[in-house]
Amino acid sequence: MVTGDAVAVSFTGIQCCCRGNHRVHRFLLPFIVFIETSRLLIRSGLPEVIVFHDQLSAMKSNGEGRDSMVRIEMFPQQDDRYQIFLQLRDKIMPGQPRMEILPETLCLLAWQDEHCLARASVTIVDDFRSVEGSVGIIGHYEATDPNAGTELLRIAQKRLTSRGAEHVIGPMNGNIWMPYRFALPRGVRDTDYQPAFFLGEPQNSMSYPQQWEAVGFIPTHTYQSRIFTQLHQQSLPAQRIGDRAVKGGVTFTSFQMDRYNMQLQAIFDLTAISFEKYPYFKAIQYHEFREQMEPLRDILDPELILLAWYEDVLVGFLFAYPDMLSVTAGSPKRVVAKTIATASSVSSLELTAPLVDKIHQVAYEKGYESVIHALSYDNNESLLAMRHFDTDLFRRYALYEWRP
Repeated sequence: MVTGDAVAVSFTGIQCCCRGNHRVHRFLLPFIVFIETSRLLIRSGLPEVIVFHDQLSAMKSNGEGRDSMVRIEMFPQQDDRYQIFLQLRDKIMPGQPRMEILPETLCLLAWQDEHCLARASVTIVDDFRSVEGSVGIIGHYEATDPNAGTELLRIAQKRLTSRGAEHVIGPMNGNIWMPYRFALPRGVRDTDYQPAFFLGEPQNSMSYPQQWEAVGFIPTHTYQSRIFTQLHQQSLPAQRIGDRAVKGGVTFTSFQMDRYNMQLQAIFDLTAISFEKYPYFKAIQYHEFREQMEPLRDILDPELILLAWYEDVLVGFLFAYPDMLSVTAGSPKRVVAKTIATASSVSSLELTAPLVDKIHQVAYEKGYESVIHALSYDNNESLLAMRHFDTDLFRRYALYEWRP
């Protein structure tokens, strides 16, 4: 029986509903019931809605013996509920960027009564450079209730595989140009992330990796950030490598804000070329990259963006910025070295070590206390350059994969 603003669908004698108030038969308590949402679209023209009933969530949610229905709704970005989708992150991670979804992505929300408990986005990508076949992507994951979160993930898995995805990855907000991967706790007994997050780092609840693993996801790509605090110490091996590069015709400069568009275009072009070999790379347009960079423009320090040129062609760069989450006594104390890239025409090690050494020097001269080398893929050659520096592990991260 369904009352209020609802659509009822009969499925083998069981009545389920989308939206409005809900009642289900008592014998459904041990089960999860879902409706294949494309049927709702065909019959009613309404946004997609999946309904499931979870006994554990219901028992935890109320102690009065009443059934408590949890519904999962699926809808596009243009739907009015998109603002609710965005606001859930505000509730869980106040003050953090909202992270808009890409146009081709669908939103999922898990509700219990009028309370939004979890969210995720889903899409399928067929043109990743280094991966064959269709890949399902789950992103924008947030959950205030772990049971609702895991059930939402299960339905996302079913949705993606039923639409042709050969495997599913996440968390990824569309592609690797956007935020992706989970920050991992140092140990199973951790109650909070320590040390504090830096600007640009994935920020998520410590329980999220466990929730994904509960539905069969495993970490298949791992990353790390390392911190260097001995900024007064210069690396003689790195300096010798840099001297050889200069003798070979390489020129090291800093970014020029009066040539912002031209040099940012050069950084984008080199990034696209050097990163296309990494898992799940997808080409984007320069205007998309520039839009992503706009929020950082006000805090950029051109002296922290180092460029390596050979015959007026950019062959390497290190992009860094002040960590505005480390402000003490009115000024930031850390620098985030976010991206380092080199052209295939030169040895990565010939430029990476000198660029790293130079950013340490610049940061020291400007009064910073440390540099974080952020979010390096564990198989990245840039980590080899870290052997010239006494860095410490800051945090680890993972991208997860599930195969049906």
